[in-house]
Amino acid sequence: MSVIDDIAAASRQARPHIVLSEGDDARVINAARRAAKDGLARVTLLGTTVPSSENVRVVDPETAPERDRYIDAYEDLRRHKGVSRAGATAAMAHPLGFAAMMVRLGDAQGMIGGAVHTTSDVVRTALQIIGRGEGVSV
Repeated sequence: MSVIDDIAAASRQARPHIVLSEGDDARVINAARRAAKDGLARVTLLGTTVPSSENVRVVDPETAPERDRYIDAYEDLRRHKGVSRAGATAAMAHPLGFAAMMVRLGDAQGMIGGAVHTTSDVVRTALQIIGRGEGVSV
């Protein structure tokens, strides 16, 4: 068995909930469908133009039921940096911010981004919202 097969087998057993923040990109949609079909993860796609799929949950950050809870959490988290309610609302309307908050609050075990947004945007957002693990430095 290859390393990839080992990783896939472990993922199938764990079935983590992964959120893909760039759900309006065709490549990301196809990857989400394949991961769900192969049983690698429970997948949530964030987007507004995502076609429905029976194995993939689709969430629009602007209309999601979790929206207000995420806005409140972001406002509390970033208040020391001067973030207002309007700033928190704008941050949670952005798919990277929404995905990171899903992970921070335990609504997903991981997030994936970077197909559309730059690596620096993805990492910055993750560090600001999710933070670093204990003993991890950047």
